[in-house]
Amino acid sequence: DHSRIELAPGKTLDNPYSMNVVDICPVGALTSRDFRFQARVWYLERTNSVCGGCATGCNIEIYHREGKIFRFQPRANMDVNAYWMCDAGRLSWRGLQGEGRLFEVLVRGEREFAPAEWSGAVASVSGRLREIVATHGPGAIGVVVSAQASNEEISLARRLGGAVGATVVGASWSPADRADDGFLVRADRNPNTQGLRLQGVGVETADIERMFAGVE
Repeated sequence: DHSRIELAPGKTLDNPYSMNVVDICPVGALTSRDFRFQARVWYLERTNSVCGGCATGCNIEIYHREGKIFRFQPRANMDVNAYWMCDAGRLSWRGLQGEGRLFEVLVRGEREFAPAEWSGAVASVSGRLREIVATHGPGAIGVVVSAQASNEEISLARRLGGAVGATVVGASWSPADRADDGFLVRADRNPNTQGLRLQGVGVETADIERMFAGVE
C-alpha cells in the first residue's frame, strides 16, 4: 500500500560523488540536507559558472538570490565533467560567503587594518611602489600571483610587474594529502595553475625560493 526509497541491506551511500543522486532522482525524493528547506527553487536565479575547487573546472550552475548563494549544481559539459561534480566542489559555495570574506577595502595602519576608499587605497599602493623603485631600483619589487586568480587578474599582475620591473612568480599550493581520483578530482586543488603557465608565469617552488632569496 506504499513505497519507500531505501538503500539495499548492508549498503551505504558514502563516496566523494554521493550527492549526485539528488540530481538524478526521478521523483525528487532524495534531497540534500545542505539545501533542503533553505529556499524555493523557483524563487532563485541561476548563473552559469565554473567550479574553483580543483584544476578540472567542472561546469556548474550557481543558484542565488539577492547576493546570497544557496547551492551549486553540475552543468552538462561532455568534454569536462559530463553531468557530474564531486561533493567537495558542490559544497564549496560555503567558503565564498560569510565572515571570512572581505566586503570592504582595508589599508594596513600601524596597529590594525582600517577601512578605505578604492581611490585612496590605489593611490597609497602606487605611491609606495614608486617610492621603492626610486630608492632601490626596479628589481627591488616582487609579485606573487596565486593559482586561485583569474586569467584577467594574472594579466593585470603581469602588467603591474612589467611597469615597475618586478619579478613575477606564481604560487600553486595544494594540501599534502591531496589525491587524484582519476575521474574529476585533481591533485592540483587550484583552478588556474594552467592559466599561470600559459601566461608565462612560473609556478615551481624554486621560482618563489629564488625570488625570496633576494629579500632582505
